[in-house]
Amino acid sequence: QYLRFYYANKLNSSLDDYDLNFEDFQNRVNSDLVGKLANLGSRGAQMLKKKLDGVLGDLDEAGKKLVENSILKSALLVVFVMLVSNTATAQQKTNQKAVIKTILHCDHCKECETCGLKFKTEMLKIKGVKMYELDDKAMTFTIYYNAKKTNLQTIKEAISKLGYDADDVKATPEGLATLDGCCKI
Repeated sequence: QYLRFYYANKLNSSLDDYDLNFEDFQNRVNSDLVGKLANLGSRGAQMLKKKLDGVLGDLDEAGKKLVENSILKSALLVVFVMLVSNTATAQQKTNQKAVIKTILHCDHCKECETCGLKFKTEMLKIKGVKMYELDDKAMTFTIYYNAKKTNLQTIKEAISKLGYDADDVKATPEGLATLDGCCKI
């Protein structure tokens, strides 16, 4: 139900795709659902104090059951929100981003038939790498990876085997040999 609520709030008249962003999901549920529950309780308490001098009458059995069910549902909602918060926090810790400095010796490596294709096919074969961006003007790789599956040093070594420097890890001779003449040092 909370997931349905989240997606319903994201929908609009455009035809955009929506990814499940745990941080945004957590914030939306916390601010909208939990906030509205707290607001409802606060307003109810103010109305009780103002209109009924802070005193409720006796409840019949149906009223008592209703109150008990409300309290149980509120407690379950709080537990669910805490679980989602912990899951989102754990998810964030596994996904990492790193910017790695490299050296490109030509102005077209990204589009090059050999090097560009190598980037597209080989970078995502590195275990744990989810996505990468090559900024040929700044000469950097921005790598998005799962820290539970790999580490930054392993990624740098894999990039060096492709024939490119990766921060302090120099390109391997074998990797350099596979580059086009214009891309070699």
